[in-house]
Parts: sequence; C-alpha cells; structure tokens
Amino acid sequence: MKKISISFLLLTFTMFLFSCTAEQRYKKHIKERGPIPQPKFSVELSVLDSVNEILHWEIINDTLHIYTQKDSIRDEYERWEYIRSLDPEGWEE
Repeated sequence: MKKISISFLLLTFTMFLFSCTAEQRYKKHIKERGPIPQPKFSVELSVLDSVNEILHWEIINDTLHIYTQKDSIRDEYERWEYIRSLDPEGWEE
C-alpha cells in the first residue's frame, strides 16, 4: 500500500514539475521571440449575396453566421407555436 502511495506522489510531483517547466519555457519563448503569430485567412464572402437560400449573413467575433430560408421557416413555425401556446382554448385543432 505504501509503495502505491509513494509511487503516486512521485508521479504527481513529476507531472507538476513538468507542467511548471513547460510554462516557463513558453514564457521564455514569448519573451525572446514575441507571441506566436496566428494565421490570417482571407475569404471572399461577397459570393454569399448571390445565393438565393441565404437571407442574411454577418461576421461576429471572427465567426460567420448565416440565416437561411429554412431558418426563417423554422423560426416562423416556432413563433406560431408560441402564440398558440398562449391561448390553447381559442384555437381549433
């Protein structure tokens, strides 16, 4: 039982030391060479205007959001179901 506990503690301590040294190496790299450059992508988005199924598109925080006809139909159905749920007795089935 003591062998397992000592082995576990030794392994945990070794992993802790490795993570500390890795962090120090990263900080040293940043200090010497500056931050790691992020790749820049260039995408032509004007083609989205010519797609009939796309009603709206926008970029928010480097993420492309597309609103399509299917999204519009789904949203309209959900609105209709919500309105029906407000007064269930007033609707015919």
